[in-house]
Amino acid sequence: MTSDFELSLDELRTVARYATEAARDVLPVFEDAHPGDARPRAAIDAAREFIDGAPRTKLQRTTSMDAHRAAKDAATEPARLTAQAAGDAASAAYLHPIAKAHQVAHILRAAANAARIAEIAAGEDPGAGDRALEGARERATPALIDILRRYPPAPTGRSRTAQLMTALDSALREEESGPLTGHDLRAGFEALGVPVGATVVVHASLSAFGRVDGGVATVLGALRDRLGPQGTVVVPAFTGDAVRDPHPGAGADADRSGVPLFHDRLPTLMGALPTAVLADPQRLRSTHPQASVAALGPLARDITARQPLAYAVGPGSPFDRLHELGAHILLLGVGHNRNSFLHYAESLIPNHRRKLRRFPYIVEGERVWVEVPDVGDDNGRHFPGVGAEAEDAGLVRVGAIGAAECRLMESRPFIAFAARRLQERLSQEGRGITGCAPLSS
Repeated sequence: MTSDFELSLDELRTVARYATEAARDVLPVFEDAHPGDARPRAAIDAAREFIDGAPRTKLQRTTSMDAHRAAKDAATEPARLTAQAAGDAASAAYLHPIAKAHQVAHILRAAANAARIAEIAAGEDPGAGDRALEGARERATPALIDILRRYPPAPTGRSRTAQLMTALDSALREEESGPLTGHDLRAGFEALGVPVGATVVVHASLSAFGRVDGGVATVLGALRDRLGPQGTVVVPAFTGDAVRDPHPGAGADADRSGVPLFHDRLPTLMGALPTAVLADPQRLRSTHPQASVAALGPLARDITARQPLAYAVGPGSPFDRLHELGAHILLLGVGHNRNSFLHYAESLIPNHRRKLRRFPYIVEGERVWVEVPDVGDDNGRHFPGVGAEAEDAGLVRVGAIGAAECRLMESRPFIAFAARRLQERLSQEGRGITGCAPLSS
């Protein structure tokens, strides 16, 4: 094939080492799910042989293809991502020296997959992905970054893994352009169309921006500057990772004494931006043990004042009030799989999925265990597709701020569209509109 530049065997080993380290760290995820399938481990072993100085041979190609077949056979998303990362590690020996953006995946996808696995393991916590990307960034040697920069930037994709890879790619190239400043961010919010004086509910991945001068404080400050004194910032401050039943279905004798009661200062694992909002002494927070929101601005008290225990993201919740107020939804470096307003949209339709929330609560001075219904989890099944359809319908503005792909939408038309499409999609799955589906725990 025609080469656009040179790649020495030592450089190929640099790439293979980087991918193999990421794949090796998550290999137990696949082997726990498929203990009899040795294909991903064989690919990693073949990559190690090449890294240690053996010539590249058919072994790397064959084991890579076998690992990718294992990914197709995997029963879960984490297992699939693990096997794919192992296949990428072995195939790195044959990285093509052609200046095509898709080649970046052979360098960075294994690390992005590992970050996505960390998010899933942490209950879909984007902060876990951010931390994993930071580790991947620290592992990247100057030699690896030099190789990466010979290729065009990674293509932007809609999947969460693609977004993580784009964020990592940008972070590793960042020294060419320098860190984002507050001025850059304010200009980006303006270009995206964030209205002055608006109420905005925000989901964000700090790492998606690349390096930011001043970190999350700069991002929050720039957003508040753009909104002005009449604007209100709202973030999810969910704590379902901590305030949850460790023994669902185990009966009344299960030991749940170690589960903490919710309190106003309980930390959230929803990422750097919600943590920064919670640290502000002027913020207010709703009181749901698992699905609280925090807010800063003149409408903070109105939004956080009430939240039912049942259907915490549905009618009567802060999301309902945000919808009434015509709030905007702002996704910063994350996709619609992180858009909590889609849970609210689903709660409005008669054939919505359901789940049980279980948590400790104080009733008349006594600690009791509460079990209430809520709209079910999506786990990436419909939300990304509905979000993409809304974008195709012109209901979402998409733009880039630094390396982060960002989305802005008005909640009212977006929710009307999303509720209709979710009802249609769930009906196609056989969830009847008039029937009552069983609760899933």
